[in-house]
Amino acid sequence: MLTEFIRFVVHPLHVLIFLPLVGAGFIAFIKHEKRIRQVAIGTTVATFLASLWVWKVFVSAPADNYGFRLNYGVPWFKELGVAWYTGIDGISLALILLTTVVSISAAISSRSIDSKLRMYYILFLLLITSLLGVLVARDYFLFFVFWELMLLPMYFLIGIWGGKRRIYASIKFFLYTLVGSVLLLIAILALHWSAPEIGFGISQLAEKGATLPIKGAGLATQTTLFLLFFFGFGVKVPIVPFHTWLPDAHVQAPTPISMMLAAVLLKMGTYGFVRILLPTVPGAFHDLSGIAVPLVATVGVVSMLYGALVAMAQKDWKSMVAYSSISHMGYLVFALATNTELGLSAAMFIMISHGLISACMFHLVGVIYERTHNRNLLAYGGLGALLPGYFTIWIFVGMANLGLPGLSGFWGEFMTFVAAFSNHHWMVTSGLFAGMNFFRVLSAFGVITIVVTAAYMILMIQRIFMGPLNEKWADLKDMTKTEKWTIIPLMALILLFGIWPQGLVSLYAETTRALATNLGFLIAGS
Repeated sequence: MLTEFIRFVVHPLHVLIFLPLVGAGFIAFIKHEKRIRQVAIGTTVATFLASLWVWKVFVSAPADNYGFRLNYGVPWFKELGVAWYTGIDGISLALILLTTVVSISAAISSRSIDSKLRMYYILFLLLITSLLGVLVARDYFLFFVFWELMLLPMYFLIGIWGGKRRIYASIKFFLYTLVGSVLLLIAILALHWSAPEIGFGISQLAEKGATLPIKGAGLATQTTLFLLFFFGFGVKVPIVPFHTWLPDAHVQAPTPISMMLAAVLLKMGTYGFVRILLPTVPGAFHDLSGIAVPLVATVGVVSMLYGALVAMAQKDWKSMVAYSSISHMGYLVFALATNTELGLSAAMFIMISHGLISACMFHLVGVIYERTHNRNLLAYGGLGALLPGYFTIWIFVGMANLGLPGLSGFWGEFMTFVAAFSNHHWMVTSGLFAGMNFFRVLSAFGVITIVVTAAYMILMIQRIFMGPLNEKWADLKDMTKTEKWTIIPLMALILLFGIWPQGLVSLYAETTRALATNLGFLIAGS
């Protein structure tokens, strides 16, 4: 018993996910605020170093039949078939590294929090544990436990330290995501009931799901499971029309929580698409007469264009960035719908790249808001000459967000449209576009998003930084060294992956290639 406990504790994945809890435990007994901040930031750094250790061990570890490594499994509730079952593949690893690196920046950015500091950092570290737990779980019950655990710290972090409408925003966030969780639970139970002898292993039940009929009566069909999983995870992404909780949550959340929400929490929904939806219902994606591919592709393009257009109409700076996130998540959803290996790779690239860019953008908005307590884009002007350091960084991050070649934001969008054009199996059979390829028609609308994104980013830069200076802000100070170094590592990664995209793709390429092969997806260019 003792030997097994020690093996459990020292397992690399368990060290990774429980380190933040250990840090939270120390913070619970610390009274001095400066020491609390030091321990919290130190814990995030230690967790990042643990993720690098996991990466190192992962490279040399053997893979199981499903491509997962560093596996650990023990029965948890034998009568129900529930196990503590963990393991990761390249997709999980890439998102683990994103989570740990962004959490350092968010912890440093939390210097603006000046009330109930102990409670704040305990909840913050609990959030990190829940996010990492989702990424390492290989049992549905364990996955769902960590999935639900994400809701609680985020609810309190918004509701206690947020803006004037924080209660409304936190309740809306909780209710929307809870509805998504109910849909997930129904799908999980329906899948389990189709083969109760298997238990709750995610990979094992995915194999079972792939053998289910595509259509028919009841819940145990691939089309029904697709709808449950798609909308359950889609609320978290969020896809249009289930997106309305996100702008409220972002606007009301404190800056570091907006960073975590945009960079990592949204990716849990898209991770669910890749980890669970695609492997479980591949038949639904290959059914030319079905609804899966047309629905996912259409929702993706609508989210892309709608998010960009609404972002351009915003006067609230933070709300503009929030709708920008909805738009970029639309690219990701569209990429997954293409049924190609390149589409899977594009989706993963967008997850990581957008995580880095969005964290930088929310941090930058927070820098000025903490000085002025004003997010109205029309209330500024002329800050470029007054704050040259801040202006330079915003230009860099803004250009990455609009997809400038040479920065990471470009590659995900480019790969998405190349993947869309490589799928030639879906044809429009009636209407104005009859006889044309479905994905090429949608791509024509999707490309408009690139223009709109450039428009709202340039408009934002013009309103904030150009023109005459609003004398009200004449005494504003430029970014401090701490504020700059909070996101400089993220900016370095944005530049690195923009110049050397293969450096990022190599993290997950083996996994996405195997997944595409197993799902019978197209190889781009074939």
